[in-house]
Amino acid sequence: PLQEALREQARTFLAATPEPDWPALAGLGWTGVALGEEVGGAGLGLLEEVVLHEEAGRALLHAPFWSTARLAPHLPEEDRRRVAAGETSWVLADGPLVPDLDTATEVAVVGGDTVWALEGATRELLATTDETRPLGVIVGGDVGRPLFASEELPRIRSRSLVTLAFEALGAGGRALEQAVAYAGERHQFGRPIGAYQA
Repeated sequence: PLQEALREQARTFLAATPEPDWPALAGLGWTGVALGEEVGGAGLGLLEEVVLHEEAGRALLHAPFWSTARLAPHLPEEDRRRVAAGETSWVLADGPLVPDLDTATEVAVVGGDTVWALEGATRELLATTDETRPLGVIVGGDVGRPLFASEELPRIRSRSLVTLAFEALGAGGRALEQAVAYAGERHQFGRPIGAYQA
């Protein structure tokens, strides 16, 4: 019941607001969906979070939702508060290509046994075919304050793969809906093209 209500709210909101800003998502509780209530989050679990990721994928949401959601539970308390409030968003630069550099406000980098905040780096966006999650590279910058131990990275990766799978499920489901609708509307030889399917 909670998941279906959340799905309906998300679908309705994204249909009415296809390009919401980060504070608008925070107003719905999305930015802190998996964060505890003590930091202003919703205190919900992975099941509710993947519902939101599925709807984000369905709507092709262009926001740092995935990149922030994967890091937020591991950030220091004050950073979790700021994420839940919609004041900051994060991306982890854990490879040469970094997603969401055009929308995330903060960058984290891995250095030894710690994940650090990166300060003063230049962001260079690359031309990609996925407009919802453009890639870029980080140039320069200085290691700032420590965020969390790098031993959390395997858990972050596992959770992020699950949420990405649900985003893909949402995008695929929407594509299927559109294809079925088109097959019912498009006519060839006086019949809907969907009528030719076995």
